[in-house]
Amino acid sequence: MTWGEQRPQEEVAATLRRDFLVTEERADKLSGAWGRHPLLGRMYLPAYRCGTEKVAELRRAFPADRVLPAIYGCNGLVDIHTIDQVLKA
Repeated sequence: MTWGEQRPQEEVAATLRRDFLVTEERADKLSGAWGRHPLLGRMYLPAYRCGTEKVAELRRAFPADRVLPAIYGCNGLVDIHTIDQVLKA
């Protein structure tokens, strides 16, 4: 059993908004039906956390005018692994 499984949805949603910087809508989904799915629910939050931490790392390492276009695909399709290659080019 994980931390949030026995917590009220409102408490989990508030934690997601505060600690994982997700939108209100996404926090509602992740703390509700999506997050409580017996298999997929255990994958969503770690994936969001990994992505949030990567974006924070990139924002600290590169100026906004360089990193934001790359994150949003303006320099080509990227993922969590290929974004480093695009920014180093």
